Amino acid sequence: MSRIVYLFGAGASRGKRDDKDRDEIIEGLPIVSEFPKQIDRLIEKIQSEDTESKSQFKTDSQDLTKLINELRWLKETSESHQTVDTFAKKLRVTEGGNGPNYNRLKRALSVFLTLEQLFNKLDSRYDAFFANILGNSPHSFPKDVTILSWNYDCQFELAYNAFSNQNSIYGLWVNLNISAKTTKDDHDTNNNFSIVKLNGTALMFENRLFNSRLFDAFFDRQGMSEISYILNTYINSSKIHNALSFAWEGVDPDFYKNIQNKVTDAEILVIIGYSFPYFNREVDRKIIQSMSNLQKVYIQDPSCEDVKESFEATLSDMQLYDLDKGTLKIVLKKSTQQFLIPNEM
Repeated sequence: MSRIVYLFGAGASRGKRDDKDRDEIIEGLPIVSEFPKQIDRLIEKIQSEDTESKSQFKTDSQDLTKLINELRWLKETSESHQTVDTFAKKLRVTEGGNGPNYNRLKRALSVFLTLEQLFNKLDSRYDAFFANILGNSPHSFPKDVTILSWNYDCQFELAYNAFSNQNSIYGLWVNLNISAKTTKDDHDTNNNFSIVKLNGTALMFENRLFNSRLFDAFFDRQGMSEISYILNTYINSSKIHNALSFAWEGVDPDFYKNIQNKVTDAEILVIIGYSFPYFNREVDRKIIQSMSNLQKVYIQDPSCEDVKESFEATLSDMQLYDLDKGTLKIVLKKSTQQFLIPNEM
């Protein structure tokens, strides 16, 4: 059970942009509105990159075309809908959960986000976050802290690797005590510090009896280049599963019960880069209304006033009463140069 809970959204991984060219990502990942331009830039990189120089395996030109076509399709869907989630929900309604385009969209999104992380620099705020919260060893996490993330990315893992030198996605998940909506784990997720991925992650996996084997594009490509590995494991293999999910797909009730157990004693909630989209509201309400002892909420976002309004729509009647009475306080923070560390930590 955690006294301090973080809730991360996509804005937490946005990183930095070049002052002269706002389309140039210096570090971090694109937000949804940036997908079309960044997909174009990624395709240019794939077409110009000597993908064979780092690979023991030759990339077939037809496979490379297949990869580019998937990215172009993702770009077209991003341009023709308000968000990728909008298109995903449309496909869910029209095709069902196992429709070919629905699964294709999740695969294309995972391909895009993984390649972006392989080619872009890490959002340095994650690095600073671990430098701030860790003690004198890579295992000395603050007690009573749970991080909930709606993000599909692996920025937490990649940042923490610089402190732990695990060089293994599985090892990083164990050390960070990560649990995810779509995968099984056999490590102790009830430790004091934990990270919960509410919508899974943009990785591929295969199920085993007690855990899920994650395919490790970051540290174990088995001699393949970034592009070759993504082609072989994300696109050409039919025996593995996509670990990415959407809020409306539902989840094992035990997973939500585990989350509610972690946050039930929360007194401090720190919201970073999250806008509370309507798609996620049912889940957000379940989680936030479980925090019956909530006393203070920090909202860190350039548009924190708008986020505050959306956040209040997730509160229970009792929490709204506490807010009106002043026993629950909301603190707005517009500066996003570093992730907020609350005074209460």
